[in-house]
Amino acid sequence: MGNLSNITSTSRVLNLNLLTQRLLKTEGEHETFFKNKSLNNTLILKSIVQPADKIAFSISQDNATKLFKPFDRNDLAQGGLFAFIAQPNLMKALQEYFGFQPDDNENNDRDMAILQELDRIPSLDPFLLREKMTELGVTVDKSYFQIDEMEWSRIKDRIISDFVPLAQMAFGEKGKNDAARSLADKIWDPKQTQLLKPILKTLDIPEDKASEIIFSWKGLLYYKYQAQDSHADLVKMLNEIESARIYGYSSIEQKGETQKTIRAIRASFTEDWKLCHRHLASYEKNYIEQFVGKQNPQALKQTLMNASEIFDVLGTVIGSTKHCVSYWRYFSGSRIGGRIAADDFDALLDDFRKGTGLATMARAPTERAISMDDDPKAVKA
Repeated sequence: MGNLSNITSTSRVLNLNLLTQRLLKTEGEHETFFKNKSLNNTLILKSIVQPADKIAFSISQDNATKLFKPFDRNDLAQGGLFAFIAQPNLMKALQEYFGFQPDDNENNDRDMAILQELDRIPSLDPFLLREKMTELGVTVDKSYFQIDEMEWSRIKDRIISDFVPLAQMAFGEKGKNDAARSLADKIWDPKQTQLLKPILKTLDIPEDKASEIIFSWKGLLYYKYQAQDSHADLVKMLNEIESARIYGYSSIEQKGETQKTIRAIRASFTEDWKLCHRHLASYEKNYIEQFVGKQNPQALKQTLMNASEIFDVLGTVIGSTKHCVSYWRYFSGSRIGGRIAADDFDALLDDFRKGTGLATMARAPTERAISMDDDPKAVKA
């Protein structure tokens, strides 16, 4: 954990401890992430749940969210207390470790709602966090979401462009492009999901699923447009790991085990990305080919019903990739002369190994998917 002390956020880590400390040093009033002060001192971590933790914490999900409260806020290497948001006795842990007061119902309800939503989303990307807080109607300081406003607008514009065919269906004709674009822009707003009610009714999809479906669809598209760059960054990172300058091996056996771990990490990432590509292909087949291309409304229903599943897989795989790439850049860049001590390298590899392996747990897309090459360029964007 000590290595995360100066990392504010990645797709798998939200360092509220550091972000809140920085925020409170600025002038003016502050809207902290949580009302509970102790929770604002935590790190929120996404991780592939290991079999032992599933048993110990009675957790069934594969990708879970962990709260880590350091003993020393300025030195994470000293360790701390942790809890999984999904564990059955979470409220008891929050009261014992995080200072939740049983009679502070309003603030507790707000913070618990945020925790539960953080556990539902597959990664902690600032884009998704900001959207989720907006959907919940929760106001927090924008410094918690480290995303450039121009980048935010670019992402939003690309996602809305995929909403346009759905909006055109609502008008019943394809000629009203300006009106369709305007409706697509409104669909983006979580408060405007009622605009989808006629379409959802036609497709026999429950109205109470509208917000969840649209958020999942946004997340799916967010990762769809990041797939190619993320895959390229992963390949570069793996090549750099294999050619890293390591010193201080205690034995030939240790060096052999290190090389074995590197091969296992590459193989695990490869399988995870094959799973990712199958789900992307499923989306392309249903929405782009069948609904947009052939005007098949049942293909739209399949797209909407599968959105949550696809979003979860893409978020987990690409989120894990982005986290590893981001941390590798920080880790390797901080080494003098580019040389890395063997024990430090092994500890890093162990963390990376634990962050992959979704493909060994997750199923293929619910429907029969199109076969697809490993190259993410095969995914239309």
